[in-house]
Amino acid sequence: MILLASAGGNTVPVIARLLAADEDTVRDVIHRFERDRPGLSRWAGGHPRLLSDDDEAFVIQPATTRAVKLGQPFTRWSIRKLTAYRPACPLMNWSRLIRPPRTASIHRS
Repeated sequence: MILLASAGGNTVPVIARLLAADEDTVRDVIHRFERDRPGLSRWAGGHPRLLSDDDEAFVIQPATTRAVKLGQPFTRWSIRKLTAYRPACPLMNWSRLIRPPRTASIHRS
């Protein structure tokens, strides 16, 4: 019952009042479940990573440096600007990061 109430978005004090339990007990149960739940990945689901660790490090290096210091005539980086700055990197597949522009598709019958 504690886990269901927690999954429903209730806070620990609310759950404790509903179940006439001590707040520490409620926290212990929730923490034990989070730590020991068998067969469930903590980060299950979602979109797979687009960048490997090497790709991420390669992007972060110029992106965390002011563009002016790297000889670029702008003040902020964008993905497109980074692709132009580092076009020939064999480690990086930039096309995975750049989404094509959305186009309106009108279907007429």
